[in-house]
Amino acid sequence: MDIEKATDVEILTINNKFGRLDVEDDEFPGNTFNHIGILDVFSYCLSEHEAVEFLSSFKDHNLKYEDKFKSFFKEIFLWIQEKAVYIHVGTSFNKEFKNMKPSDFKDFRNRLSKEEYNLLLQLVEYKTNTFKVDSIEGLLFFVTLSTREISFSNFFIPELETVVIGNYELSFPIYSKQQNAFNQCEKYAKDVGLFIRR
Repeated sequence: MDIEKATDVEILTINNKFGRLDVEDDEFPGNTFNHIGILDVFSYCLSEHEAVEFLSSFKDHNLKYEDKFKSFFKEIFLWIQEKAVYIHVGTSFNKEFKNMKPSDFKDFRNRLSKEEYNLLLQLVEYKTNTFKVDSIEGLLFFVTLSTREISFSNFFIPELETVVIGNYELSFPIYSKQQNAFNQCEKYAKDVGLFIRR
């Protein structure tokens, strides 16, 4: 699995291209990105009543639709001809990923396979928030961390000037500077049974 710590030069390049690594905290993403949507299981924003009904179970929501999100990311990775994707792991439990300890994740052991859990513990030892991923397996590992709400990531796809932001309840914001890239993401979402709401 090709996951490595992003170099300072790579991090600077991502910062310059996307404006910041913590794009999830940008209150005005429209100042940087021309195309904004939300990758979601639903084609519309759920009402409070619908949210209680449809999102009340981790198993019946997150795990039920996880494979669709993985398929979406696989399509994107193949489209960019397996070029690097940069992953910025956000703050978890009020701590930056680079400051976390293996014991911080013990409550999530049952949400991952033994192999996945061990990989997570290895990545904690890198003491970084930003990773370079060159394999579909590595990319899907970070997708799993986001879909299972263990640790959310920002998925920077430099080739497409697009970022997908891991978020609660499988509602992932997607920002892009390129119309073509955004349209292609919409197509892939539809192909795997997801939606990009604008």
